[in-house]
Amino acid sequence: MTRGAVCCVLLLLVLYSAAQADTRHFVFGLDPQLSYDVRQGDVLVVSGVRPGPAGDIQFTTTATSPIDIHESRPGPNAVLDLEAGRIGVRSVTLRWTAPADGAGGRLASYEGRYAIGGIDDSTWAAATPIDPMPVPSTPGAIDSIEVLALEPATNYAFAVRGRDGDGVLSPLGSVLELTTATSADSTPPAIPQGIAIEPREDHVALSWSRTRDADVEGYVIYRRTAQDGATFPVLVRTAVTEYADTSALPEIEYKYSIAAYDTSGNVSTRSPETTILLPLEGFLPVIGDFSQSASSSPAEGGPADAQRVQIVWSARPGARFAGFSIDRSTDDGATWDCRTPSLLGAGSDSAFAFEETVDPGVYMYRVCAISPRGYERDFPSIGVECGLTAPTAAIERPFPNPCKGRFQIRLAPERESGARVTLCDPTGRVCGLLRPEGGNGSGAQMWQWGTDGSGARPLASGLYFVRIEGAGGAIVRKIIVRK
Repeated sequence: MTRGAVCCVLLLLVLYSAAQADTRHFVFGLDPQLSYDVRQGDVLVVSGVRPGPAGDIQFTTTATSPIDIHESRPGPNAVLDLEAGRIGVRSVTLRWTAPADGAGGRLASYEGRYAIGGIDDSTWAAATPIDPMPVPSTPGAIDSIEVLALEPATNYAFAVRGRDGDGVLSPLGSVLELTTATSADSTPPAIPQGIAIEPREDHVALSWSRTRDADVEGYVIYRRTAQDGATFPVLVRTAVTEYADTSALPEIEYKYSIAAYDTSGNVSTRSPETTILLPLEGFLPVIGDFSQSASSSPAEGGPADAQRVQIVWSARPGARFAGFSIDRSTDDGATWDCRTPSLLGAGSDSAFAFEETVDPGVYMYRVCAISPRGYERDFPSIGVECGLTAPTAAIERPFPNPCKGRFQIRLAPERESGARVTLCDPTGRVCGLLRPEGGNGSGAQMWQWGTDGSGARPLASGLYFVRIEGAGGAIVRKIIVRK
């Protein structure tokens, strides 16, 4: 049984008894050939327990939070060689060798903390977090972090632990104890000036003037959102005077501030906040002149009535996109199904094509462009009739839908006599009449809106209704105009 499968084991029975302070758990349905770990958050309740013949285990917890049962396997390794680099008056540089997770791979994240006096398992949660921590390197490489805003001549204890991909925290390894330096310099540097924080297409650009204090060592960039409340998390530390925040997302309001710190670890007052909101448009793919077409023909080598659909489109060379996906609808655009499990056209920028074999019917396809940051832009859908020689469900349904202002609808022969087809806006106001353009060779008559010479007025983007009145009664179909 794999680790992932074990996470989904059905716990057939969990009974509770004893006093309110303790909860006794009886779990059945596990594999008697395996051993298991039981966790509540970071707390390891049971380790390496083997189920009885009925696949049962028993354990007691003192909390009611959710329980996680996994097949036992080694957790992440501890950091065993934490050491100090430069020890300043108000700052310390920590270094350590990146450990591996239980499978020998890279850790998912680090958690670092410090406290005055000492750190052990019982005081870990109460110690001050080191934020932000670096992304773990390949096992065996050297990772480091500079801890700021410490007090001079003060004894501190530091420790770093790792988490694996399942969120399991490593054991507490080496604890580094040291005393910060003593210095007469307790004056923080000046607040950075000349700050320019501006939105770009898909990132935030920050720049500022170098602080004139001779002992300035670097700068701290803070960033927060509404979810952070009054706290102001550190985004990054840097020794240069510019930074591109490529982790910012669109349509989220960010507040930025910058401070300077010197070689003694003194940190300046933060600069006034600057608020930035990146528009979504900058994250969407850029295609330029886009064109598309659709066709169908009998499929070769398949069932007698199978049809081959081909969607062809092009994009302007030099456009910004990571690739394309194709969606298909069989219910007039009410629902869409992605037909491409991976991106099409990744790394190229010219002409593209998609083909598939379908049964006879009416289908709608749309091309979706995907930007390098993973954002999607959908292009107007196009309708395809495949292998139809008689009136079908396509009759009396407008297509393409959505459209850019031009569409057509076909009426079954029994509705043609005295038919009147009108287009109305959502308030019921009549925008105009559709005019007939003749049959399609199957006895159905085609009515159009917005064709050259029709005299139909241009339509604004939005929802409209096509009302068909004839011998068979009246029906209404929706049409969406999207420009």
